[in-house]
Amino acid sequence: MANGIMTGSGTKTEPYLVEDVYDFLSIPGGSKEIYYKLTNDIDFNDHETYKYGISEVLISNSYIYIDGDGHEIRNMILTGTDTKIIAKEIRNVSFANIILNGIRGGSAQITASTFKNCQFGYFSGNSSLACMFSLSTTGTFNDCTFNISGTTYTYNMCCTFNRCHIHFNNFISSSNGLFRNDENISN
Repeated sequence: MANGIMTGSGTKTEPYLVEDVYDFLSIPGGSKEIYYKLTNDIDFNDHETYKYGISEVLISNSYIYIDGDGHEIRNMILTGTDTKIIAKEIRNVSFANIILNGIRGGSAQITASTFKNCQFGYFSGNSSLACMFSLSTTGTFNDCTFNISGTTYTYNMCCTFNRCHIHFNNFISSSNGLFRNDENISN
């Protein structure tokens, strides 16, 4: 395990290499363009505290790029309304077994200006759908897949979907409308 010490220079051609959950959590906030690349799956069950739930912001830097390189970020139990991950772009990653626990408002828990080729596996424990999707028209999902189950309530939200698939399985919603505008949904 790397335990928070990453190799690389953070450039597009030589990104910082993220080996474990501790490396992932050491991604700094700020306003500098930095690149990261996962070299392994990131499992929050490997963290002594966060395996029980996460209520605070983990990564807040709207200038960073995260390339999952086909790996997973999994087993996050999210509570509270604060966004947990903020990035410029997240690509080529599967967010697996993400549990939203009673989040009744706030913004998307994992957000970026652009998501490319990402998969999301969400279980909603009576949380808003807005916890999964961006609340503004600036968020864009390209070639992404969503698998959503559980119970939710909704309020108006908006984002752009390009060539995305959204699957609901064993899903109960207390609202008839899932999206603010049908024109924002692309096939």
